Amino acid sequence: MTETWQAEIALTSDRWTQIPRADRNEGAAAWVEESLTGLREAWGEAWSDELDPTARTLLAHNLAEDLHPGTLAALLHWPVPAPAVSRVRVVLGGGEPIGADEWRQQGFDVDEYTGAALGPGLKCVGSRTGEVDGETVELLTGLFVFATQEASVMVVIEAGSPEVFGLTFAEMPLFLAELEVVGPDGTLFSAEPPPGLTTDPFDLWEDPSLV
Repeated sequence: MTETWQAEIALTSDRWTQIPRADRNEGAAAWVEESLTGLREAWGEAWSDELDPTARTLLAHNLAEDLHPGTLAALLHWPVPAPAVSRVRVVLGGGEPIGADEWRQQGFDVDEYTGAALGPGLKCVGSRTGEVDGETVELLTGLFVFATQEASVMVVIEAGSPEVFGLTFAEMPLFLAELEVVGPDGTLFSAEPPPGLTTDPFDLWEDPSLV
């Protein structure tokens, strides 16, 4: 199904790296080196050559990792000059749309989201504890959900530390204002309003660390 849908993405800064969907094995080494060169140029003197090995490993890992079968696009966001990234995925789904109450039952704080090119949707933020380098840390996950009765598009910020997650989350209004998804017949995906929610304009820019 995803082969007939396309995500059209306008990257909002040079601190984004889009993970290719095709030829991921054959061109892996060249893509990793090209992406690493782009990071050095983006950060300039703020980037240290000592970071290269870790960043190279991180790029190769994300390229090789299997993604959800509905993934239309996957990107890495580098909010600081270090190998600390958020992975953002654009995922296509089908079936009945999941309502706000169902997301809340899964542990998410939910608000209506406006301002996206995809149309009105839901903003869902959740947290859990996890282990990183032997330490127990808080990990945040963000979902922006846009749906019709036939299909849905989710933009997922995968679980990360509050600091890195918060910086990526702050970029999302710009990212979502440009993101478009095109269906098999060339029609732009246009979400229907989520039922039972009222819009608060401050939801667009609130600090996720306060959620």
